[in-house]
Amino acid sequence: MTRKATLCENFLERAGLEPRQTPDQLHNLCPRCLKGCGLELPKKYADLGGLAKCSVCGEIADCRDYELLNRCADAKIDPSIVYLKFPRLRRPLAGLNITIEVIDALILAQKGSDH
Repeated sequence: MTRKATLCENFLERAGLEPRQTPDQLHNLCPRCLKGCGLELPKKYADLGGLAKCSVCGEIADCRDYELLNRCADAKIDPSIVYLKFPRLRRPLAGLNITIEVIDALILAQKGSDH
């Protein structure tokens, strides 16, 4: 017996993408699509997100930016600093779109102010 494909897997298949890939276009992911794509956020950063349109299923939900949060975790930026000083989504429902280069610059600036 095979399992039924998730909504995320169906969307990715129609879009010509493989599940578990994380292309830059997948900036906002709802909890269901994060799980469907086989992605897991670092535990301390899992609550950092906001209201956005999911890049996979298109639903308005409490989304997470997987790449952004992993970059902050890899740079060992404290989650409380990320919450206070960083955008939590690159494509929020309201507000400006942000590139990953801006996030990298914020990480460098924060790491410089930690010394």
